[in-house]
Order: sequence, then structure tokens, then C-alpha cells
Amino acid sequence: MADISPPGPAPAPAATSSPVQLLLHGGEDRTLGGPSVRVPRSAEALRQIGQPARAALYQGPAQIAEETVHLFNVWPPESALAALRQLKAAGKRVVFSPIYLDFSEMPLWEPLQQPDLPPQTRAALRHQLRTRGHHHEIAPGYHAMVREMLALCDHVIFLSEAERAALAAIGAEVPPERASLVHNPVDAALWWGGDPALFRQAHLSPENGPGAGDYVICIGRVEPRKNQLSLARALRDLPLDLVLVGHDGDPGYAARIRAELGERLIRPGRLEPGGEMLRSALAGARAFVLPSWAEGASLAALEAAAAGVPLVLSERSSEREYFGDLARYCDPGAPESLRAALAATLADPEAGPRADALRTHVARHMSWEGYARATAVAYQRALQSPPKAPPPELTDHPLPPLLAGEIAQAGTEASLQKIRFGAGWQAPEEGLRRTSAPRAELWLRGDRALRPRQEALLLHLGLNGTRPDGGAAELRVHCGETCLYAAPLTGAGLPGDLLLRLPASALDGAGELPLVLELPPDLGLGFAQLLDPELCNPLYILPNPQDWSFGLLPQEIDLGLATQRALLAPGLHASAAWGAGSHAPQLALFLPILPGAPAQRLTLSLRPVASPEHPSGARVSCNGRLLAEPRWQSSTPVELELTLQEADLQAAPAVLLIEPLSSATPADLELGQERGLAGLGLFDLSLTPEG
Repeated sequence: MADISPPGPAPAPAATSSPVQLLLHGGEDRTLGGPSVRVPRSAEALRQIGQPARAALYQGPAQIAEETVHLFNVWPPESALAALRQLKAAGKRVVFSPIYLDFSEMPLWEPLQQPDLPPQTRAALRHQLRTRGHHHEIAPGYHAMVREMLALCDHVIFLSEAERAALAAIGAEVPPERASLVHNPVDAALWWGGDPALFRQAHLSPENGPGAGDYVICIGRVEPRKNQLSLARALRDLPLDLVLVGHDGDPGYAARIRAELGERLIRPGRLEPGGEMLRSALAGARAFVLPSWAEGASLAALEAAAAGVPLVLSERSSEREYFGDLARYCDPGAPESLRAALAATLADPEAGPRADALRTHVARHMSWEGYARATAVAYQRALQSPPKAPPPELTDHPLPPLLAGEIAQAGTEASLQKIRFGAGWQAPEEGLRRTSAPRAELWLRGDRALRPRQEALLLHLGLNGTRPDGGAAELRVHCGETCLYAAPLTGAGLPGDLLLRLPASALDGAGELPLVLELPPDLGLGFAQLLDPELCNPLYILPNPQDWSFGLLPQEIDLGLATQRALLAPGLHASAAWGAGSHAPQLALFLPILPGAPAQRLTLSLRPVASPEHPSGARVSCNGRLLAEPRWQSSTPVELELTLQEADLQAAPAVLLIEPLSSATPADLELGQERGLAGLGLFDLSLTPEG
């Protein structure tokens, strides 16, 4: 088996002369498990090796006599960031354990746990999983806050290389001299030797139903992140019950697990951490299974390993780093992967020796004493390095910074105005601010939205309103001297969501983005948002993400369907024989492809309103660039193939403008009774990435 031990034991330091206070923050004094259990136990372990330490809930720097503090957890981010700012401003030496979880796949946790998900849908969702460079923020501005946290502290203690890599992926990198790696510990002696009979007699009596013999156990809060519903489905064809220990973080989710397994689900309630009943439950389990989407370093998995229970774990976080090939792993998004790992574990002829090796490994390399000594070394390193300067005083800048992902509301509901409005605007109203002139000025402060060395931002504008006359107009967006967007608008509405790529050089000397919107008066702005184009997945913040595409897969849109017509061009008339169209001199179709898509092959299926006596044609352009000028002499349906270049797709939605060269209706040319459209009708369009 692979050697997964650390490079070498941590040196046994003499206790530092400086006492350390270990700090919880937020509401962690009221929670069960996690840091609220680990932090007091850490202080106790440090004292046992001679390091003065005590644990407390952070109340403010005035309550802390120690010069060195150790703060735990990035969550909740507002509380963690405020504590770090205050501690550094008070001159404290700060060590920080982020306990950061990678939530980049969070929007897909629930969809991939739906029952009987069609294979095509599952394949599309799993394609999104494979493009994990687009990170999900669990709160607006979360990544920016985490980056500031790590920049403030004197020393960072990572609990795994996986955590270090996940933080580096969002731009929160820490120099090696300011960082230590300390694996989570476990009290191996406590968990070995539990009596399986105690749990069986209490919870697996005949009244619990048939088959209440062999079981697998999962310990943790019952919620979609832990993926217990996928575990329940993986057990459908296996002769095992599921013992689920932990409180219901999501009662509806817990009910779905119960519906899946019925009497084969054993819920013993909350078992005392480290107590005889929990030790007994682990001792009698065929396997400990935790197929989570995101973990730090599961204490429950460490306890199961110390109890000598075979492990089936997710491959997503730090599990392999802790247990190597002594455990089995699964892809949480693939039910067949979890089922195969379970089956292999149950049939493993080496299960006993593997479990013994696992127990020996965690006892030797992840003890509380080793953890305390390695933590004390980190404190010494923090004291020996030059102290980080306290954060600069807040300036009198008139405009608050907008963090990446944070939404700046334009209407009266904005509690803090993060948009400065210039000329061309009416007074704010609920939900939006309307223009009063064809040119409207505004400013956003974007300096805090940038990561180090970041070259671009994505500007997301929520537009609102309809034109009373429904006539043609043009929408333009400028940043300084640069035109970011220029596209004609026809019909009754605006694109609700506009996404524009901004170079970092667009910020002025004050860190602001000077923007100008040119659009018909009385239309409005609902909000503005700055996004990180590399780390943010716009699909997760748009109101109808299923309608948008990165342009990496083929996309087909049927204009015979009302929902698809509304997506591309609100207000078009549709008929079975002629497709969709109108009497307008221009048809503007909003193509729902996100900025940065590769070049696309566009295929339009249409029917011209034309005859040999009355030929017709059209001009087709994309964002002002002429693509084609076809001509027709009959009403036979045709397919028009065009190429959209990458340059056409740097703003979203791209606008495909079709200008029929004839205003004749089918009835005018005696081609039928249809009078609802003129020039041509559109049946569908498809977009296929080139190459």
C-alpha cells in the first residue's frame, strides 16, 4: 500500500514564551461539532505539551490580553473579516486556520441527486462539473473577503494541500514562509474497541423491520452537501441498511432519504460525540460512507478510521491526502461510482488487514499530541517572521467598493448606494432607476473586485422596462472612450441581462469605472454587478441559467415554442406554416451565449415571403457586422449557414439583426392567408462551436 505519511514528524518545540488565545467567532458557540468542538480540544492539547493556550469566543480585541491569537474558520465571512481587521489594528500577531471548503459545484449538488435523472441531462450537468474553473461564491463578494482575510494574517495553518490549492484557485495565495500544513487529529485510543452489541440492541431490534442486520454508517449533518440521498439510492440493490447519524440540516432532504429507503433507514438521533453508543455504532458497521461534495477534513472519517471501519469517501476534497489507498473513493456526481466503491468494499477479502493498517496509520500520524506540536511550531514561525502591517485606515472615498459577485441595486431598496449616478437619470423607484435622457452616466468602484494580476472583469447589468411605441432603437454602453456594446433593439423590450467584458485598465485613477448608457428615455437599470471572468460561473447568477450557454456544446432553439421565442425575441408572431416573424423593418434576436464563447456556426431555418414575380432578400448582421445578404425568388424553406467570429461574442447577448428587403405578407403575394408577418419567417436556429 502507498506510503501516505507526512514528510517527517514535527519537531518537539519548547513552549513559546507567548501565550496564545484560540478564537471562535460568529455563532459558533451555539453550534454542534466542527470548530466548536475542535477549538477547545486544541487548546487543551496545546497546554498538555506546555504551550499556554486558552479558547474563547471572539468579543473584541480589548478582551484579549495575549499578544498572539489563533482564529478559526472563514465562515461566516463578515464576522471573520471584521475580527481579523480589528485584531491587526490592535497590533495582535494573528494565526489563522481558514477551514475553507470548495463550493464551486454547489449549484449542481441538488440537480444531480434528482431521482431517475435522464442520461442526457446527467451528461450535460457532469460536463459542467468537468469545467470547475468557474467557481461558485456562496455569498456575494465571498472570494474577495477570503483573499483579504489571508492577506491580513501573520501565519496560515492549512489542514490539507487540497485546501491550500482551493484557496490559491480563487487568488488567496500565501507565501510558503507564512504557511504551515497541520492535518486534523483523532484520539485513536478512544475509538478502538467499541462493543457492537450496544447499538444493535438499542436500534436494530426486530421491530425495526427485516434486514436490520448488516449496515453502513454515515455521520454528519443531513444536507445536500453531504450527498446522503445519493448514498441511499446506491444502496437500493445492496442487502444493507443505512444508519444515518446527525441532525437534519434540511428536513425536506431528510424526508426524501426516508422515502428512498423506508424501514432500511435507521435514524438513532444525535449520539454523544465520543460516547459509548457512537463507538458501538461504528464498531458494528460494514463501512463508513461519506460521499460529500465538499469537506475540509472530516473528523467523522478520522474517527471511523481509528475504529477500524472500512472507508468509502468522496474524491473531491482532502480525503485521499489523509487516507491514501487505505480507503476507497467515489465521484459524488456518479451513482455508479459510489455503488461500485460500496460493492468493492463489501467484497474485499483484504478488508480486515486494510482496516487494521488504516487504524495504525491515523494513530501514528494524526494524534492529538502530534497536532499540538505542529501547531506550536506554526506559532513559533509566526513570532519569528516580521509582523504583517495593520490594515490601512479607510479613506474618505465617496463611493464604497463593489466586491466581485456583489450586487449594487439601483432602486430605492439599496441599503448602501454603491452606484454613483450622474446626469440622465430620474429619481430611484422600487426595483430600478429610469433614464431621463438618451445619455445616462454612472460610476462603479471596481478596485476591490480585482485579484492580483487580474486582467479583466465581467460587468453584469440588469436592464428593465419596455418602450411604449415598440419601435426600433439602439443600445450602447461606453466605459470611458471604449464602446463595450452597440446593438440595435427592435420590438418591445431590452435584453434583461447584459454581460460585458471590461479590461482592468478601464479603471481610472480612483479605482472607478466611468460608464455611459445610451438607450431610449424611460427605460431603466435594475442593478450592476462586477464578476470575475475566470472564477465566476455566470450561469449560476442569471435568473434563467438553463437558457444560456458557454457556446462549448451545440445549441438548438425552436422558434415555434413560445418560451424559446420569448428568450430570443419577445413579441414575435408565429404560425405553423411560416414560422415566427413580424411586420417590423428589423428583427433583433438576442443570442443567449455568454461572453468569451468560441466561434460558432449559425444555421437559420427560414421561409422567405417571395415569388418569381416578387423576389425578396434580407441583410443579416451580428452586433453591426454584416454576415450575409441572401436573395430569394420563391417561398421554399431554406437553411442559411453563417459564421459568428469570437469577436462577435465578447458581449452577451449578441444581437443578430435581420432586415427583410420586402414588407410583403404571404397574403399579399397570394401564398396563403397569413398576414401576421412580412418578408420572412423563422423556424429555428442552431449554434455549433467551430473546430
